[in-house]
Amino acid sequence: MGDRMDSPDGGQSEHAAAAEAAGPCPAPLKPDHGLGRWIAQGVVIVLGAPLSFMAAVLLELLLSRIPFGIAMAPITAGIYLMALRRFRGQAVRFRTVFEGLRYTPRVLVIIAAVWVVPTVVYYGQTYLRELPAVASLAHADLLPIIGRGFKVVWGLVVGAALFFAIPLVIDREMSAVEAMKASWAVTRRAYWSYLLMTMTLYLVSLVGLVGLVIGVLLTRSVAVGAIVSAYMYYFDDSTEHARSGGA
Repeated sequence: MGDRMDSPDGGQSEHAAAAEAAGPCPAPLKPDHGLGRWIAQGVVIVLGAPLSFMAAVLLELLLSRIPFGIAMAPITAGIYLMALRRFRGQAVRFRTVFEGLRYTPRVLVIIAAVWVVPTVVYYGQTYLRELPAVASLAHADLLPIIGRGFKVVWGLVVGAALFFAIPLVIDREMSAVEAMKASWAVTRRAYWSYLLMTMTLYLVSLVGLVGLVIGVLLTRSVAVGAIVSAYMYYFDDSTEHARSGGA
């Protein structure tokens, strides 16, 4: 109480201090078209709060060791929320990522749609080795390679179809099923283009391996920022493209 008395503007000074701690609010970005522009905007989004994004992605990677995305789902949601806010010119901090907790069940359904099948196959290799039909492959050490390959291909194919699902859950408060349907309604019109975009963003994330941990944290953040930028072009009500139905 004494602290409040010392400050003539009371709660306003506390609010100002909190805003200062969060960093200056950037100018909102304008929805644009093209993979190159989306990646460029993703870079701008991340550079606005690089340490917050890197810390959030590090937490996501650590929790991703738990199968089926059970632990990482709220953090993934939080990273998308951070990117959406930065796109709109709002300041974020690391703790913003924990606001993704409220989206956990819906995001978990989307993650499951993308990763459950290949994860089961990948971790089921031990049991598959005992089957006579695959014994020859197991002895040739091909089974792990096939498992990893299947996981990547499945993730790319399904991930392209659900390209916008997570942003739709967070930004439009859609259910997981509604978001997946809305995403597919757009991506099916040019599916091969979205598959190429998904592959490109996957490769961007792999490039981060060259820079070890810091590189991975940055490129994963930029990939999320690029997806959010694409989402804003196709779904933000302020754009003529969105108002025309994303055609």
